[in-house]
Amino acid sequence: MKDSRTKAAPRRWRQWREDEARKVLAEWARSGTSLDAFAKTKGVSPTRLRYWRSRLANTEAVQFVPVGVPVGPAPMLEVTVRGVVVRLREDLAAQHLARLVAALAAVLPPC
Repeated sequence: MKDSRTKAAPRRWRQWREDEARKVLAEWARSGTSLDAFAKTKGVSPTRLRYWRSRLANTEAVQFVPVGVPVGPAPMLEVTVRGVVVRLREDLAAQHLARLVAALAAVLPPC
């Protein structure tokens, strides 16, 4: 009879971080071998490689855009829609303000 107090078998694999997965996938791409053959030589599951290939293929590169930060407080505009008060910068484009008010009116219950 098996003793329930015995330790579980140690895990044979560990989770990959994104940078590790990118490194292994790049190595596979350079190898010129099939995914299954490469997985076998690396001692990893082909499923793991397929998962990471799919996961990383669906990510877009992050790009940062410089944004100017105004010095000092910007003049504010206060809009009330059905009891909800929204404070906005006064220089907000009119079309953005109109879209915001329409969106609030669509989701808020009538007064």
